[in-house]
Amino acid sequence: MGKLFLADDTKDALFSYWGRHQPHIRKLTPYTITDPGHMQRELEDVRQRKVAFDREEHEVGVSCMAAPVFDAHQRVKYAISLSLSSAKLRQIDEETLLTPLRQTADALSQALRTLPEDI
Repeated sequence: MGKLFLADDTKDALFSYWGRHQPHIRKLTPYTITDPGHMQRELEDVRQRKVAFDREEHEVGVSCMAAPVFDAHQRVKYAISLSLSSAKLRQIDEETLLTPLRQTADALSQALRTLPEDI
């Protein structure tokens, strides 16, 4: 879900974040993104598709997809995600899961827009 928040911020914010956290950014799996240029390309994809993926970047065998939940100012303040085994994700067409995930995120965005901002 962190990619959603980084994608919603400025491009400079990624490099600022990366610089501050560089000592803690390490490969957890062969798929972990540790290169800021690679992450920038990944965030461009997140911006275009309006969904983020963790494809075994944190744990081998586990995948995650997340959709943004927007506040009243159309900023990503929340997210909703689905984690499942990578084997199961390969069995199911990704789009089969993305449609209800995005619909749920949209419904939550609508509900949160009606709340006072100080909550």
